[in-house]
Amino acid sequence: ATYQLVCEDREAPRGLRAECVELIFFDPTGRVSRNSRFVLFLAMMQWLQAWTGIFPNWYVALSRQTGSFHRFVSGVVIFVLVPASLLRLVVWFVKPAGIGVVQRFAGLRHHLVDSVLIISWSLWLLMASISIATPAAVR
Repeated sequence: ATYQLVCEDREAPRGLRAECVELIFFDPTGRVSRNSRFVLFLAMMQWLQAWTGIFPNWYVALSRQTGSFHRFVSGVVIFVLVPASLLRLVVWFVKPAGIGVVQRFAGLRHHLVDSVLIISWSLWLLMASISIATPAAVR
């Protein structure tokens, strides 16, 4: 792994210096990974705020659209993303995971669920932008 190139020390026990244990970049339960996911989450919230500023009546434009793609976009946010995100938020409030702790959420590790939710919301915003930027929705 990458951290071995930076933190290897032949004199230290098990090959790692003590100050390098927290710098393991690819450990999903490590400090760096958790902070990176949190920063991505904050960036996602800022992007959502800017997106709703650009499209203030997005829900009206999306509800006026007909077709399977537009229904799919509406259904995904209503039936999948919002409930999954709220459930994950409640689980995080009730039992937050600490450094080095892996929790299971629907059979998946919590950091994988967080990453999938961030990617899903990003893709949904892209699909919704495509859907409501059509000339029929602008009328």
